[in-house]
Amino acid sequence: MKLIFVYNAKSGLSNHMMDALHKTFSPSTYDCDLCSLTYGHVAPRKEWKSFLKEIDMTSQFHYKDRFKAAHPELKDAFPAIYLESQNGLQLLVNRDQLNGLKNGSELISHIKNSISISSK
Repeated sequence: MKLIFVYNAKSGLSNHMMDALHKTFSPSTYDCDLCSLTYGHVAPRKEWKSFLKEIDMTSQFHYKDRFKAAHPELKDAFPAIYLESQNGLQLLVNRDQLNGLKNGSELISHIKNSISISSK
């Protein structure tokens, strides 16, 4: 099984720079809660890095433009987190759920709970 994280951000250096500026100067209007929960201005948060090391799963990270191109059949809003298994991709955490989380600890707990429910 694999965790797939899809950010509500586009790929490319200029997009990365604009996102960093947006998060710095207007964080309340930044439209990627997954980014905000897992990253500071430019680097992953320590708690997030520790979580990714401790879980026994591969993790992949995608920008929405590249993910949509690879999976045009999926119509979910981004950001989103998927669980990939032999049965394909399953939406694990949707945009509304991500929007309701206050910090990285809540995100980590939500992911762990969602994985345990999906694995049953």
